[in-house]
Amino acid sequence: MAGEGHPHEAVAVPGVRLSPGDALVEIELATVCGSDVHTVSGHRNAQTPLVLGHEQVGRVVALGRGGAKSVDGHRVSLGERVVWSVAVPCGRCARCRRGLPQKCLTLQKYGHERMRRGWELSGGFATHAHILDGTPIVAVPEDIPSTVLAPASCATATVAAALEAASAITSLEGALLLVAGAGMLGLTAAAMATEAGARVVVSEPDPARRETALAFGAVAVSDPRAANDSPLGLAAALVRGGGRGAAPTIALELSGATAAVRTLLAAVDVGGVLVLVGSVSPAPSCPSTLSSWCVGCSPFAAFTTTRRGTWSRRCAFSRRPGPSTPSVPRSARASRSRRSMQRSRQPRPARIPESHSFPDSDAPHLPLAVVFSA
Repeated sequence: MAGEGHPHEAVAVPGVRLSPGDALVEIELATVCGSDVHTVSGHRNAQTPLVLGHEQVGRVVALGRGGAKSVDGHRVSLGERVVWSVAVPCGRCARCRRGLPQKCLTLQKYGHERMRRGWELSGGFATHAHILDGTPIVAVPEDIPSTVLAPASCATATVAAALEAASAITSLEGALLLVAGAGMLGLTAAAMATEAGARVVVSEPDPARRETALAFGAVAVSDPRAANDSPLGLAAALVRGGGRGAAPTIALELSGATAAVRTLLAAVDVGGVLVLVGSVSPAPSCPSTLSSWCVGCSPFAAFTTTRRGTWSRRCAFSRRPGPSTPSVPRSARASRSRRSMQRSRQPRPARIPESHSFPDSDAPHLPLAVVFSA
């Protein structure tokens, strides 16, 4: 497309050449991440043209020389159902060696890179995705719905990392946990935190989303626009969630709204934990007490109170597994392992099974990418 408000373009990719360790995956389902919306809306810088999308699930239809391996070390098979990481780290630079692969010096990210020859199918908004060697891949069971699996590489992984960050400081079991925002991240947090034993209260302005949050496990919901002491206000929701005088010991900011940061700062109990996740695009400044700390937090930071209204940054969780590492439901989890990347051999055409052949004369059957051009 030519910019905001213009349609995307469908581009046929007549030849896919896989390097050793690469894989070609037919997309089963892709979901729309908030960052995709930010890019299209002009709130995020991105080199164009590019193929958006980094939350998806699919099946392997072709492999490069030597095949590909999943994070638990097994060789990926043709026809296998997989999800994969947002990020492709090199595995060799100083940051990768320090355990910061999501901040690799030569990081490549699905759905974020300018379309280029040799890696045209670089995002999930396409019929197929070209998975590069070095990408963490997770094989997933057939009985888990694609709607659950597709967000695993970003939304689910982000929430899992946020909850891990909080639980490193205070226990989730029995905690009163306050979530700002009931989008994909907020709903996922409500479900995962409830499963971990927390009582979850969700603050969300949209009535339909508040109802959905209750279905995902929240014990109470509030409208941030309502007066604090009204039936829909936060104070009433906290009473419903934890009893009179209860204050949350954990708060997750998943909306990206500056007002939500201020609300959570005021609400969290002494010794509680605030994890900032949602602030990923330009917005009004953080509260002055946090503004200097928020700079450079990646992927997010956790803060803990020393007394009400006074905060210390306990730790920046850039080392925690975040969107760079897929997270899937417990039944599909696999242990992580490191992989080396070998790109010295020349790429060769993919071995594509006959049922997935893409004849040059039959354009409708070519892999298609939906391209965004600013």
